[in-house]
Amino acid sequence: MLIAMDGPADDITSIRSTAVAAGIPFVTGPLGLAQALAGLAEDARLRARTGDDRIVEGLRIEAREGWDEHATKKLVAGVGIATPRRRVAATQEQAHSAFAELNTPLAVKILSETVLHKSDIGGVHLGVSDLAALDAAFDALRTIGAEQVLIEEMAPAGVDLIVGARRDPVFGPIVLLGIGGTAAEAIGDVVIRSAPLSIETASDMPDELAARELLRGWRGGPVADIDDLAACITGLGGMLAANEWIDEIEVNPLRITAEGAVALDAVLVTRKEDNGVDNHN
Repeated sequence: MLIAMDGPADDITSIRSTAVAAGIPFVTGPLGLAQALAGLAEDARLRARTGDDRIVEGLRIEAREGWDEHATKKLVAGVGIATPRRRVAATQEQAHSAFAELNTPLAVKILSETVLHKSDIGGVHLGVSDLAALDAAFDALRTIGAEQVLIEEMAPAGVDLIVGARRDPVFGPIVLLGIGGTAAEAIGDVVIRSAPLSIETASDMPDELAARELLRGWRGGPVADIDDLAACITGLGGMLAANEWIDEIEVNPLRITAEGAVALDAVLVTRKEDNGVDNHN
């Protein structure tokens, strides 16, 4: 069910509020109606496509607060998504120990459950290859309020994707796959499915991207392992569907390299009604 109306904003405000409060999608104008109907039809088509596809269910995870990047990467690693080798450091001495244990070059990032877009505040330093650069990065991050930093090995070059799962107010749990990195929102090349979903359904998603050729070795680039990518998508979708306290979990970027897919950043947001706060990585 959905409601579509058009007219002066003052005339439809109260109706919109009533519909939204009741969980009924509300759109205005003929274009909005056409897009909403197309979305409902596509959702119905995908839900009806069961066949022999086996839905990938997720494991239940104990709810808690404090999902910074390090903790969230542990979580996504649990569903088979590779993550870089990394260490957490609260002191310069710990940072030096991490440097000795990891392979350079390194990424040094602010570690905070409240910072969602680290690069926007100067919270990411890349290509750190010596102790002088490490100290400079550590001091710079402390200056912007970092109590801890995440030091991790950098991944080789590749194609950056965004893979995530979230609770849509209209369609409920969904998964998304798109071209990722810092320009993901500007590009908007995204494919969406309902969650949880099957490996077969997830395997079809890459072919619907406008930039799908980037995943097929474009100009000598890496070729994506579609089975591996589908496992990433179904893993996140199953995790969201199985844990009501998760509102959103996202890997951006998931870098496709010649050595496989690796999660360079991960964010988890908990549902506000569960604990009264909105926890962002």
